[in-house]
Amino acid sequence: MRPRPAAPGGSVALSSSRNLSLAAENDHWRSDAACQDTDPDLFFPIGTTGPALEQIATAQAVCRTCDVQVECLEFALTTNQDSGIWGGTSEEERRKLRKAWLLRQREMAS
Repeated sequence: MRPRPAAPGGSVALSSSRNLSLAAENDHWRSDAACQDTDPDLFFPIGTTGPALEQIATAQAVCRTCDVQVECLEFALTTNQDSGIWGGTSEEERRKLRKAWLLRQREMAS
């Protein structure tokens, strides 16, 4: 599955109508990930300034080519991954997305 067009800032857009209930044990999407043969350290920069900015941009460039970017981001949100680049999002971007994602989850459960 290809991600929908990027939202402003380059992160993947999430729809409130989409059920984002990917469980940790349901990670079969990983075998299709563009990053599967990439050094994992690329996706876990130390810091958010200086050289880390280039590393983050490089990791996000890999994510933009990935057919399972949405699934990766869903996994990160579902399992509360607070470190690294997941689904093309930085730690800060994911913190913001997670707040909105949790709100949608509560609304869908109601």
